Parts: sequence; structure tokens; C-alpha cells
Amino acid sequence: MHKTNKLIIFALAVLICGSIYYMSDYMPDYRPESMTEMPDAGTTDAELQNGKNDTALQESQPELIYVYVCGSVNEPGVYEVREGSRVHELIALAGGFAEDAYTLSVSMAKTVTDGQTLYVPHLDEAEDDVAGSRLSGSVTGDDDIYGQKTKININTASVEQLMTLKGIGESRARDIVDYRTRNGSFKKTEDVMKVSGIKEAAYSKIKDDICVK
Repeated sequence: MHKTNKLIIFALAVLICGSIYYMSDYMPDYRPESMTEMPDAGTTDAELQNGKNDTALQESQPELIYVYVCGSVNEPGVYEVREGSRVHELIALAGGFAEDAYTLSVSMAKTVTDGQTLYVPHLDEAEDDVAGSRLSGSVTGDDDIYGQKTKININTASVEQLMTLKGIGESRARDIVDYRTRNGSFKKTEDVMKVSGIKEAAYSKIKDDICVK
């Protein structure tokens, strides 16, 4: 009986060793998820804090936006600025006002938005009425000094000015200019629908922003 017990104990020991060997060779390596997120042993508290600060700084930085500056500026073009930038910053990037710029129409402190067209009118675009304080056929994306939105005169507006209208790209703006050149001035705003490519849906988007004079 004593000899039998020894054999049983020996068999159990062999079975346990075999199980351990099998598990070490065939079971996948397992580490708790929390261990994979542990910092390296050489990482100091200061380095960890700096990493957190860098992440917070990146998240707090304003996004980049793009604004098209044109009209009476020295260097018209598309400029990349931080969200929340002001009109005066864009004018400076565009080389400042040209000599013939009608500066009174531009709200220098206003915040610009992504995709905005910032048009600076020329002096000869100022109307004679109201002491030249309002514009005819031009738009800057701002309200005039009386708090009313200036409208684009489709009979005199340039291609650049027409491009500030919703849904009007360069090709469609040139079509408007070509149409009035061939057929004469528009009699009413609805006449713009006579231009190829401008139907009722397109007109409904711009009707409140245009005029004829």
C-alpha cells in the first residue's frame, strides 16, 4: 500500500508539471489592460505632467480658417488665419489698403469666418448720397454704418463681388457679367434667372442680397 501511494503521488507530480509546461508554451501571453497603460519605469512625474499640458494646449488652440481678401488691397488672395481673427489682421496680411480703397465701409474690428470673402471697395464705388457713406454694387461682408446690409448691384458688380453671393462661383459670376454686357442692364432682380444656370432655387438664395439700379 505504501508503495502504491508513492506511485500515485509521483503520477500527480508528473501531471502537474506537464500541465504547467503546456500552459507556458501554448497559452497566449496575458497582461492586464491596466499594465499596458502603465508608463515606463523611467518616466518622471514632471514628464507625465508636461505630456498632459501639451495635449491640453493642442486641444485649446483655435482651428485654422481660410478667408479670401480681394478688392482694393495691395496683395489680394486667400489667407490662412486662426479662428477668431479680426478684419484688420486680414487687411494687414493682404499688404494693407490700396490708395483708392474706400476704408469707411470696412469694419476693422469684426471677426472673420471660414470661407468668407472680404471685399474692400474702391472709392469710385461709393454713392454720392448720404455723404458717400453707403456703397452701390459692392459688399464687404459687413453691415453699413446704419446697420443695414449692403446689397450687390447686379448691373455694376464685378466678378469678384458677384462671387460673394451664396452659390455663385466664378463661372456663374462671369455668366452674369457676360449676359448684361450682351443684353443690357437687368430691369429687376428676377431677370437674373435669364442667365444660364440660375434657376428659381438659385435665385431664392440670393434675392435678398442683390438689387438693380
